[in-house]
Parts: sequence; C-alpha cells; structure tokens
Amino acid sequence: MRYVKQFKKPINVILLTVLVIELTFLCSVVHAADTKLADLTGLASGNNDMLLYVITDPNGTPLDRKIPFEEAMLNWVGSTNITTLGTVSTGTINHEVGGIEADISAIADGGVLVGTGAGTMGIRASFLTAGAAGFVTHELGGLEADVSAYAGIPGITGGTTSQIDEKSELESFITDVADFAEADGDTYTGAHDFGGATSIEIVNSEDPDVDAAGEITHDTDGANETGDETLRGYDGSNQFLFAAKIKYLNITLIEPDGIDAADLIPVWLNTSGMSATFVEWHGFSDDDDVSLEIECLTDRTDFTAITTMDAVEIATDGTSVYYASDATWTSGTVAHDDLVAIDFDTTDTPDYVLLCLAYWLNSDVD
Repeated sequence: MRYVKQFKKPINVILLTVLVIELTFLCSVVHAADTKLADLTGLASGNNDMLLYVITDPNGTPLDRKIPFEEAMLNWVGSTNITTLGTVSTGTINHEVGGIEADISAIADGGVLVGTGAGTMGIRASFLTAGAAGFVTHELGGLEADVSAYAGIPGITGGTTSQIDEKSELESFITDVADFAEADGDTYTGAHDFGGATSIEIVNSEDPDVDAAGEITHDTDGANETGDETLRGYDGSNQFLFAAKIKYLNITLIEPDGIDAADLIPVWLNTSGMSATFVEWHGFSDDDDVSLEIECLTDRTDFTAITTMDAVEIATDGTSVYYASDATWTSGTVAHDDLVAIDFDTTDTPDYVLLCLAYWLNSDVD
C-alpha cells in the first residue's frame, strides 16, 4: 500500500507536466503563425482595425494569418463567384477601363456619359432630349452610316441609313408617287405653270414624228425646204402642220401689159406687225424673156418711195412654159406697213405671169 501511494503521486505529476508542455507548444505554434503578418505588403494593422483570421492549406500544412480588412480588399482582384455586391452609398467607384473614373450620381434624365479624351469621363446632355422620346443628332456615323460619303440624298428606314441616287430608291420612300414624273416617257396630268420660265424646249430634230393626240414636235428642216422649220401635230390619224416658218406669196397677173400704169403694180401689204425677209422667188410665163423688178414701197402713202429688191428675167424655155428662179435671194426685206410691188417692162406682152415669193416673219419684236 505504501508503494502504490508513492507511485500514484509521481504519475499525476507526470501527466500534468505533459499537459503543460503540450499547451506551451500549441501557444508557441499560434504565436509563430502570427509572425506571418510581417510578410505582408501594403497596409499594416493599426488601432481599431478589423482583422481577418485566415488558415491556409487546412488539409495539408495549415498556417494561419491575421490580415487587416483593408489589405485583404486592396489586393482582391475579383472573383467569378461573387454575384452580388453591397450598395456603395458614398464616394466613387473607379472605372478601371483605361483608368477612367466618373461620378455618375449626378447624371440627369437624358444625359450621356462619355469619355473626354483626357483619361476622364464626363456627362453630356446635348445629344439626347430628356425622357424616353429623345432623338440622336445624326452626325458622321451617328446613325450607323457615314453620310459624308453619300453622293445622293440620305434616306432612313427601319433604323438604317441608305443613299438615294435613283428614282426607284426615291419612290420606295414616297407613299404616293403619282405626282412625280421623269423625262423617260412617264405620263402625268394636271395644270403646269411655266410662266416663270423665259422659254420652253419641245422635241426638235429632222422629221420628228408624232403619233398620239396632243403631241407636238419641232421639225428643224420643215418640209425639206431650205431654211424652213415647222411645228407638227397629230389628229388621231394624220400628222398636220401647226405652223411653218416659210410663208409663200403667189401672184398671178393676166396680160399685165394691158393694165394702166403696168410699170408698177402693188401686190401685197405687210400688216403682220413683223418684218418680212424674202429668201426665194420662182417665176413662170407663156412668153420668152419677160423682164420685171420686185420692188418695196417703203411709204404706203407715197408710191414714189421705191426700193428694188431683185430683178427677174423669165427666159428658160421649158415645155409650153418659160421659167426662172433664185433660191439664194438675200436682199428682200419688207418692214411692217410696207408694200411689195411688181414693176414690168411695158415692151413685154405675156398673156400671164406667175410669181411665187417665199419669206419668213421676224418675231423678235417688242
């Protein structure tokens, strides 16, 4: 009994000693782990700091650290596992795209946040009106297209921009194209006022045919007569003459030698209001060598005011007729209110004389 009692006491002492040693070892381990804080860079812990207690590699060689909260957040680079962030009620959030930052809390309805080109962002309100019904100023590329390269009219449909430089493209933007026509044969109706124009040009060429009612053309060589021009119309089956440049004055005199004062016979008074330019004459007679002169009486009240326009000699022998002509007559001009007269040689005795005088009227008058 004595031996046992003596032995128990040493065992209790030994167990207590072992427990003290183990606790001392654990404390030293914890204390040793705290020294890892010295390896951290950045912020050091200070008074009233919040410390995070972190154990690394818990299934391997675990180490623990005390890390200040600010340092943990400073070195955090993001994680795909974070889906919800808290609300930032004060300060600003740095927008780390190119180092640009902006306080968007002041942006107003309709405002736009844009880069300023100097590493910062600013609020611009000049591009949109307030509210959802705003509009965008269409600048270069402002509506998905750079219109500076367009050669026609810009058109916008379905949110896209296109160039309009053909009639078919323009018609796709117009709901009623009946009021528009072009010069490729389109038919259009209504009253059209050309009063503001100084002239109007119609179809003009040699032999421009018309084949529908209401059509008119300008034939630049008339009826194939030198210097003649005409206006053509259509009556449903025929091309007819509206007007002709060249006019014809036909004069037939029977036995002119038997007329009193036959040396001067008035045949035409110009009352057109325009001057008449005579360009051609043709003469016929039953007698050879009929001589006469075509005269202009420049005063309708004085038949002694005479100007000779051309001398005529009918002497070419045909079959039962004598004839002559001048298709290059250039000296015959008869003013308004002047007369044309024939001056015969009274020694000639023809039974008849036919003269055809061609002229045109100068419409360039006030």
